[in-house]
Amino acid sequence: MTATLRVAVALFCLIAGAIEVSHRASAADPQLLPGTRVTLDLPPGSVVSRSGDQSVFLVQPLGMKIRIKEGGPELDELEHKMSKLSARAFRQGKLARSDTYFYFWWPGSTVDKTGRPIKDLASAEFHLVLSVKDQVTAIIVNVPRAAIDAGKINVRDIEDILATARLVPPAAGAEKSKP
Repeated sequence: MTATLRVAVALFCLIAGAIEVSHRASAADPQLLPGTRVTLDLPPGSVVSRSGDQSVFLVQPLGMKIRIKEGGPELDELEHKMSKLSARAFRQGKLARSDTYFYFWWPGSTVDKTGRPIKDLASAEFHLVLSVKDQVTAIIVNVPRAAIDAGKINVRDIEDILATARLVPPAAGAEKSKP
């Protein structure tokens, strides 16, 4: 392959990657989760509905479950402890965010970090903890391993969604979540 052709191929790959990232960003559908201060850019066609509990939402067609926990500094401490002490082998990660956050995830498995079997853990789990002053919000996303294994969504997609998480001021969130 000539040097010119290699440069052309490299430029094409660079441009194609930029177009994909731009398309992914523009294809997002920002949604305020009703009754919360959390907005997320969800994939086009996502339908969010509340599951029995006020703080649990289902996102179809992916079967994704989003839980919102709100509290004070003790919630932040709890999430940090869980990332280290859980039987699940959580991994800390980084998101494309400029604020202060804590992020960890677990790809889903049938065994814990000691190799013992775990039943009913057919979902990957992603935790994003945002702290604003003394208010802490934890966004926990569970995604069925079947959806990931089938290629319907991947870890990068989920991390892209979590990177868009924003907290709206309480008054604005209360107004927007009314039907």
